[in-house]
Amino acid sequence: SGRFLLPLLASGIDIDGVDAAPTMLQACARHAARQGLAPALYLQPIEALALPRRYRMAFVPSGSIGLLHPEALQGALISLRNSLSRGSVLLLEMVQCSETEEYEREEAPRAVQVDEETTLLYSCHTRLSGDHKSIEYEGRYEKRHNSEVVATETEFLRLWRHERQEFLRLLGTSGYAGARVVEDGAAYASLGANGCFLVEAHTEA
Repeated sequence: SGRFLLPLLASGIDIDGVDAAPTMLQACARHAARQGLAPALYLQPIEALALPRRYRMAFVPSGSIGLLHPEALQGALISLRNSLSRGSVLLLEMVQCSETEEYEREEAPRAVQVDEETTLLYSCHTRLSGDHKSIEYEGRYEKRHNSEVVATETEFLRLWRHERQEFLRLLGTSGYAGARVVEDGAAYASLGANGCFLVEAHTEA
C-alpha cells in the first residue's frame, strides 16, 4: 500500500515497489497520487522477480515474506539476491518462532479517519496454529459513515514463523554472506513486542 515505500520516495530515495497483488499496487498508486508522487510499481511474485535494473538494497516486511510457504522461501531469497547488485543489503522483517509459545487474543481495534464523516475500523482475532508453525489472523473491516456501518469485509491471513538460526543458515545456502539478526533494544523494541525480528544479509562484494 506504500506504507514504507512512499515516505522513502518522498525523502528522495530512489526506490521501486513490487507486489504480487494488483489491489495493493492500485492502493499504493492512489496514495502516491494524493502526495504528488509517481513510483515505479511492478506486479510480480517475489519468487520470480524480473526487474529492469538491480538494486543496492531490498526490504521485505513480515506481512509479505511471512506469506510465503516455507518450501517457497529459498526460491524467493535467491530471486531477491539475483535482483541485487554486488555488495548490496537485504533486510527482512521476520515473524519469529517459539515452539513453547501459546497465545490466542483479540487485538486492539484500529481506526483510520478517511474524512470528516467516514471511518475505517479494523479488528482482529489472532491465534497460533496447532503445529506452532504459523500465526493466523481473522480480521474484520468496517466502513462507517458517521455512526452507521455501510460496508464490511473479512480477511484470513497466515504468516509463517521461522526460528532465527535456521533462517540464518537458509540465507547462507541461498548465496548471502554475513547474515545476522539486527538487535538494538531502543530502535527495534516494537519489533520484538510484535513477535518479529529484523535480519540483515549481504550479497558478495
